[in-house]
Amino acid sequence: MPQTAAGVAEMTSHPGLGEALLTGFGMMLVLEGLIYAGFPGAIREMARQFPSITDNWFRFFGIAAMLCGIGIVWLVRS
Repeated sequence: MPQTAAGVAEMTSHPGLGEALLTGFGMMLVLEGLIYAGFPGAIREMARQFPSITDNWFRFFGIAAMLCGIGIVWLVRS
């Protein structure tokens, strides 16, 4: 996306883009909140194990999560 004034105008001219982004962000927070509220003990135990997890595993799961998210968005939008 270009960083020019035309690029910003182009990005903001899509109807519903801001609404879609806020909806997605809100849904992410709802799901995260459900996990924390529903499984606080498991979250605490997982947090204790974080120091022993290698950076490569974090990268792998981060990339996997991004690809899953892209796939879901693509399926919903197509």
